[in-house]
Amino acid sequence: MAGIIEVKDQGKVRIYDADNSNYVDIVVPSTVSANRTITIPDATFTIPTADTVFSASTITGQSAETSVADDDLVVISDTSASGALKKMTKANFVGSTGKLLQVATATMSTEREINSSSFVSSQLTVNITPSASSSKIFIICSGALDTGAADRLGFMTIYRDSTNVGGSGSSGISGNYASGSTRLNTPFGIHVLDSPNTTSQITYGLFVRANNTGTIKVNAESETAHITVMEIAG
Repeated sequence: MAGIIEVKDQGKVRIYDADNSNYVDIVVPSTVSANRTITIPDATFTIPTADTVFSASTITGQSAETSVADDDLVVISDTSASGALKKMTKANFVGSTGKLLQVATATMSTEREINSSSFVSSQLTVNITPSASSSKIFIICSGALDTGAADRLGFMTIYRDSTNVGGSGSSGISGNYASGSTRLNTPFGIHVLDSPNTTSQITYGLFVRANNTGTIKVNAESETAHITVMEIAG
């Protein structure tokens, strides 16, 4: 039979089970704001009930997604509301703070000589553009500092662009000391948690200085230094 079967006055379409002892009614709301169409897909499937137990990899024969975007909708059964199905987004399941949002890293294997009593760039830098102004940036830096001899001190710190974020004063965040004529080439590892309060690109870098006239070296003998920055949701 071609054409349209009409059921008016909020009538029901009733379908009985195999022995006609029970049935399922298909009912529309008392008021519908616009004409709706339910299209049955060209596939064999079963409509799940609210208390259906799903396996880890499939939902009623359909392959499950392995990843969820921030704005994807997820349907769950709310047992506190008689099993009503509710839609939620990824944000409802994942905390808004403390998440690792992105990572950037850089290395330097060239020896860098510093002859300055003020902090200057070691040329080990990395760029990052925070996705939110509330984010924090965690900086990890490692390498080796050669302070030479002659009772020389070498100090290190981390700069964000032109701002020293590693430590206040001239001592920075870390230092190495060579006593007398003894050469000291020591590995270092420093870390800083910064709050840049921006969504513009920023540059983090290792800055070093000597306590007096003389040369200190980063990556003496072409060792490798590393700097890694991680954006953490604030």
